[in-house]
Parts: sequence; C-alpha cells; structure tokens
Amino acid sequence: MYRAVLTVIMLSTVPVAFTQDIEVASCNDCKRAPLEQKRILIKANCALPDGTVLAQQSFEVDATLSAAEKRAAAEKACKPILDAAAARCEDLAKRVDDLKRAWRRAAIHSYHEHQVRAEIKEALAAAPTYCK
Repeated sequence: MYRAVLTVIMLSTVPVAFTQDIEVASCNDCKRAPLEQKRILIKANCALPDGTVLAQQSFEVDATLSAAEKRAAAEKACKPILDAAAARCEDLAKRVDDLKRAWRRAAIHSYHEHQVRAEIKEALAAAPTYCK
C-alpha cells in the first residue's frame, strides 16, 4: 500500500519538475536582447553618515553603468531628502537656541520661565531621532 502511494507521488512530481526546467531553458528573448537596451531598477537607501535611513528611493538606470556611476546616481536621487533633513535639524537647533536665550532673560521662578522651559522640552521631544 505504501509503495503504491509513494509511486503515485513520485510520478506526479517528476513531470512538474521537468516542465519547469524546460520553460526556463527555452527563454529565447533573454539571450537575443542586447544589454545596452536594458534598464535596471535600483533602490537606494538615503541614509545619514551615522547609518540612520531616512527614506528609500527607487529609480531606473542603464544596465551598462559601472558601480561608481550607479552610486553617483543614487547619491543624486537622495540629495533632496538629505538636504531637507539637514534644513529641518538646523531650523530646530535655531528654534531651541532662541528659546534658551528667552529662558535666560526671563525672571527667575516666573511663569514665563516655566512656559519657555516647557516649550524647549516639547521642541526637543518632537525632534526626529536623527536631529538629536
């Protein structure tokens, strides 16, 4: 009984394996199309120098480009994202510095001093992790 079940399973899986190999081996278009006309999709991780990934950009490039040229294209695609992140951090730093100056000028133990200190804490808590 077990031999019959095993034989049926073997006979049903063998043709499937051969048909898959035949389909892969008969790819005629793969070898005929020249490489110069092909484009590849690259997914670039836009990351800061400390390794924090801000976003991922996908773009197409020619398949014939070298690794250095692909890296340059990825840097060009990520430049607006990295510039925006740097500007966001600079704005946050300027705002916190302004609040610290206002806090130093406020009267000691006043409501204004407490309010400015709370605003500083809120600004630092709301900051993205890459700005800290």
